[in-house]
Amino acid sequence: MMKYDFYPNLYQIINQQKNVYNHKKLIVYNDDVFDYKDALSKVDQIINYLLQLKGKSTYVKIQLDHPFDIGIAACACASAGVAFSFEKELNNIQDKSLLLLDQDLYRDVLRLPPKINQDLKIEKKIDPDSPFMYTNNNMVTYKDFLNHIFGKVNRKENVPSAFYFDHDNSVSYYLFIQYLIHALFTRSSFEVVNKRLDYNLEIQSINTISENKKNILFFKPTNNYKTTYMHLWKCLESNYNIYYLNYTTNDIFNDEFYKSIQLKIKHCDIHFDAYIAYDLSGIVAYNVFDDATSSKFLLMIDTPVIHHEHEEENDLLKAWTDISKNTKAANSIWEHASKYYHKLTHKESLFKNQYKSLINPLNIPNLRKKTIPMGVFCSNGSNSLEQEIYTSFNWESMNELLEFKIKIDCNHSDILNLNNSIMISERLMLQLGDYSEYNKHKENLLKAFK
Repeated sequence: MMKYDFYPNLYQIINQQKNVYNHKKLIVYNDDVFDYKDALSKVDQIINYLLQLKGKSTYVKIQLDHPFDIGIAACACASAGVAFSFEKELNNIQDKSLLLLDQDLYRDVLRLPPKINQDLKIEKKIDPDSPFMYTNNNMVTYKDFLNHIFGKVNRKENVPSAFYFDHDNSVSYYLFIQYLIHALFTRSSFEVVNKRLDYNLEIQSINTISENKKNILFFKPTNNYKTTYMHLWKCLESNYNIYYLNYTTNDIFNDEFYKSIQLKIKHCDIHFDAYIAYDLSGIVAYNVFDDATSSKFLLMIDTPVIHHEHEEENDLLKAWTDISKNTKAANSIWEHASKYYHKLTHKESLFKNQYKSLINPLNIPNLRKKTIPMGVFCSNGSNSLEQEIYTSFNWESMNELLEFKIKIDCNHSDILNLNNSIMISERLMLQLGDYSEYNKHKENLLKAFK
């Protein structure tokens, strides 16, 4: 097992693996293969340049596009003991001196004739508390970064075969470096694939639109069935314009996905007075609810707050790794969660794959505490998925402006039946100040469904 207190200069690791990657692939990108021998030569040239400037610059800001160039630059910085960042701006670094390693400088440095038998004065060991990189205005030390990699190695985690690179998201750059160093330690290979952030977001109208009515936007439910909202739409259609937010992705716990929805709503000509979401889609709605929408009302129906027992992320990762190794326990979690979150169909295996990628604790969304006008309806559904994962409806701990939380005596699958939909619509109309004409409409609804 790899020790946690072993902090070599990454330059040693890079050079130790040259015999491996001279015979196999490290990175593949658009059918191009990372030439390891050529890459080492470029790393040496960048290191030599950085060592001449060491002490004159606080950190290196890398602004390169090609994954091969990014990897070379980051490896060079780590080898020279110079921190790097991909952020456009870092506000917490007091010394603003930096070296901008962009495409022009990168090419100029590589054009410099390499020194023959150059003696790179590289420290064999790095101070574990020295800055390794800056991300999201936080410093990551050499120790922090390597311990993260060592944890993956100790748990025998495999490097996934593909890394989906998003050029517009700085987090993707840092994750790429993690992939790269993890692969170097484990002598693995992976392919870099450009990530498409086309979620096919579409706001669809459900009923006949009237200028005199308020507008309500429903979020696509996790089970992908519009009919989930059928009774509630019937209850609301005479009083409101009803719209439905549709999208194409299973990766609903994704910051970029939230940003895409925020932009879609921001640039939409429709003014929405309320947002309604069922099941885990409520977490999507909660996360996209920002200052631009805070004057509206958010209604969540049977959306749990997901917690885990470990405060430290590394402990959580270890816990899930242990669970996933136990097939019986992992299947038990799936069986429980599938009944709670999904309406199973003949495509059960598809939902099972969705569960493993979507609802496992490695992808638990980060819920920030907010102050937004919100109400919650919840069922008597089970609150527990497994010892390491549990759910509750304790939204008052997350939102200081929770205006109501109403528990309905039913199970998860019945919370949107006709009677409950009438109750939910009544409370929403009361919240929006539109209750006066509703009693007559409710009588007609009950007659229509008899």
